[in-house]
Amino acid sequence: MDRWDRAGTQLALLADDDRETARFARPWLLSHGFELVHARAAVAALELLQRMPESFGLVLVSLDLPDIPGAVLIETLRLFRPELRVICLTTPDQEVELDVAACLSKPINRMEFNSQLSQALGRTPAPVLLANFDEDTIARARTRYAVSGSLIEAARELSRGFVSGAGGSG
Repeated sequence: MDRWDRAGTQLALLADDDRETARFARPWLLSHGFELVHARAAVAALELLQRMPESFGLVLVSLDLPDIPGAVLIETLRLFRPELRVICLTTPDQEVELDVAACLSKPINRMEFNSQLSQALGRTPAPVLLANFDEDTIARARTRYAVSGSLIEAARELSRGFVSGAGGSG
């Protein structure tokens, strides 16, 4: 039995500077066995994931984060924590080409959220696909992580090579 099926509550991380999204998502996540932890910026989310790497079973990421683009946060997770289920949160005008379990447009519809959440939790994580970055950028991020042990430093390295428009704002 893996951590997606076991009884009890685990943590879901929401990386979004919008408090309303957290208020909306909390009861739905609880109904699926998750306690919500809210980070209002990508760096804060990465710090939490760095400190408690095995505690989170799900991450919801807004593509519009104030410090590091949400697409970079997602790609950092795909590169260094590929087993995590990731759901991206977009605005209606954003085109998304990210390898995630699900993608929801804000404002979030309750039925769609519940359906996508159920689907994401039942889905096997997809293989790592970093289409928004060239091989040198990925290699630099891996090296930065190997030297520093910091997801934040790896994300900053990826951010330097981020191709805007291929997965969100940048």
